Amino acid sequence: MLSVCGIYLASEARINKTYVVQPAPIDIPSDAASIAEGQRLFTVRGCVDCHTADLGGKRFIDSEAGRLAASNLTHGAGGVGDAYADVDWVRAIRHGVRPTGKPLLVMPSAELLIDHTAPVVAQPPSVSVEYGQYPVASCTGCHQANFAGGPLPGQTEDSPPAANLTPAGRLSTWTEADFIQIIRSGVRADGTPINNANMPWQAFAQVQG
Repeated sequence: MLSVCGIYLASEARINKTYVVQPAPIDIPSDAASIAEGQRLFTVRGCVDCHTADLGGKRFIDSEAGRLAASNLTHGAGGVGDAYADVDWVRAIRHGVRPTGKPLLVMPSAELLIDHTAPVVAQPPSVSVEYGQYPVASCTGCHQANFAGGPLPGQTEDSPPAANLTPAGRLSTWTEADFIQIIRSGVRADGTPINNANMPWQAFAQVQG
């Protein structure tokens, strides 16, 4: 009971906190290559999992404990597209904060670890370890910061844990082709399927390049 009370109080404190975040202006390109890269990042960073491919959002938690839906990001009815200025999108994506200063509880996945004063370092797309660390950050929500995997938050005992993606796990026997096959088809090199409920490979399969 004490632990439940502690979680409740911590959650309430976070929900009621107001953050004063004034992001620096950024240039938002509109050329075709930049838009294509934005669509790719929207997928690999996990945005599509909750907000869906058409940005309309969906309910992603529906249980006895409660219900939680991702926002509609479109310009249509019920969407926030017309209400958000460029700086509001930056504040939400990079800081997990609404235009009102209130926190976005699930977005982004590392909202409890954000340093709101840290400078933003541009990371242009490239085939490099540095750039790889940028899109793969969304994977740490399940596979942990060290990619060793383990139980997912709130999962039951019968649910499989997130896979260990370090050399100590199955990854030690995978080739690059094996990894691409897994992401594209949801089937491991040994023929066993990935658990669709835990790993949204269908979304990642749409990523090209």
